[in-house]
Amino acid sequence: ATGISLPDSCAYDSREAWPAWSGADSIGREYVVEQNLHNTLGILSRQGYKYILPSDAPSYNPGTDTQLGNSPQEQLYFLPDDPNEQHNIADRQPQTVRQLRDRLQELISMQGH
Repeated sequence: ATGISLPDSCAYDSREAWPAWSGADSIGREYVVEQNLHNTLGILSRQGYKYILPSDAPSYNPGTDTQLGNSPQEQLYFLPDDPNEQHNIADRQPQTVRQLRDRLQELISMQGH
């Protein structure tokens, strides 16, 4: 949209979104990666699942009375039914957990982490 090209040496941290923004693509991205305050990563699928990697970072901030989304266990939420991420269904959806974990790990390895 801006006509600006990034050099090949730039970090791979985003994907082309113009087709979705312009309405040419009604489906959008296959996934979105999230990173929280303590650098815990999660991945959201087009189907509405959100997987969050295990983390030993704090799960709660008492200063702001905020849940931070960190847990030592893998987390999986189906956002259309659970938009507030209250019900971890990772134990009931092992195949979805495996698929999203593998995709997230693949993306992390592309970043050289």
